[in-house]
Amino acid sequence: MRISTGSIMQRYNRNLSKAIGNLDSSRIKVLTNRNFNTIAEDPAAAARSFKLRREYNQTADHVKNIEDTISLFDNLAAGALDVSTMLTQDVNEDVLRAVNGATGAEAREAYAKSLRGVQETIVLSLNAKYGERYLYGG
Repeated sequence: MRISTGSIMQRYNRNLSKAIGNLDSSRIKVLTNRNFNTIAEDPAAAARSFKLRREYNQTADHVKNIEDTISLFDNLAAGALDVSTMLTQDVNEDVLRAVNGATGAEAREAYAKSLRGVQETIVLSLNAKYGERYLYGG
């Protein structure tokens, strides 16, 4: 049997490619912190891994939905507090002054303008949007 330079080089290249492939496979296992690179290597571990990944993504979606909902309710509470403040301070004072104070037409018109301004402010506050949605239905 004759051993030629070509056959030695072929065997060397084949062994070198196999060693580099094994090195690459080992590096990927270390970087990904898994014991497999393909499903065929360990089907049970791959199934567990996919299940955990799906559950992790579902949990992340759930957390994002909760954060969005909390933000929405914070905006709702702030708007309701603003309206409540306007009604208790501005409107109560103007109404009490109008009832107990001067009853002239000019005074009533001034109070009416003031209350109309408060009304417009409340409508603007209640027409606030969160993203593309109206907070209070528009």
